[in-house]
Amino acid sequence: MSETKTRMILSELRLTAEYQKLTPKQQLFVAAYVDGGLLDGHYDPIAATRTAYTCKTPEVARIMSYSLMANIRIVAVLNRHFQTEPIEEFMVML
Repeated sequence: MSETKTRMILSELRLTAEYQKLTPKQQLFVAAYVDGGLLDGHYDPIAATRTAYTCKTPEVARIMSYSLMANIRIVAVLNRHFQTEPIEEFMVML
């Protein structure tokens, strides 16, 4: 019983209040994450982190990507992109 939801494109996402609350680097992270996912279907938080932030090593990018993906403001933007409600995300985590 899975229904396919359309994803909000980046140009629309940039107009949302949630996106505009992000810092410039967070916006760059989200843009790289979403753009990569829309391009080839592979959402890569580590590559997006390396695009937005200067990371000395891949390990630093990996660790940083975890905190970015848990950031409440970034989660709110990604919920808009994936057209999901926070409760749906919570249920998936259970």
